[in-house]
Amino acid sequence: LELLCNEQNEQNRRGHNRDQYRDPIENWAGCANEMLHGAIIINGGALTAVLASHEIERLKCAAFIFAAGALCSIVSGFYAYIYQFKIALTFRWYITGDDKDKKFWIYDEGHRKKALIIGVISLALFVIGLIVSACSLR
Repeated sequence: LELLCNEQNEQNRRGHNRDQYRDPIENWAGCANEMLHGAIIINGGALTAVLASHEIERLKCAAFIFAAGALCSIVSGFYAYIYQFKIALTFRWYITGDDKDKKFWIYDEGHRKKALIIGVISLALFVIGLIVSACSLR
């Protein structure tokens, strides 16, 4: 009877962990991807507009800044992907509860922080690129 109780408790724990951690992981992953896609689009669109203009000589600096912003968005996306991958591996241990899966306990905040910081830098480069463009066209 005690063994049956322990097995039921273990199944309840796994179900609780599955429900508790799945939604936050999916939500964070979705938000991160949307933010990074937006940063790539605005920097890439601005770079395309600069390159298509007839004022390319005056806007070289702005084009470089927009390109750097797009590159930062891509690097930030890479760090966000690594963070999500590590959470998924950690989540595996939470669900199974098996000691052989405990080796996947590699969750850390470093990649999330890098993704956020580089993503913010990408958006800042977009704003700086707009200011440089406006000043160059005066």
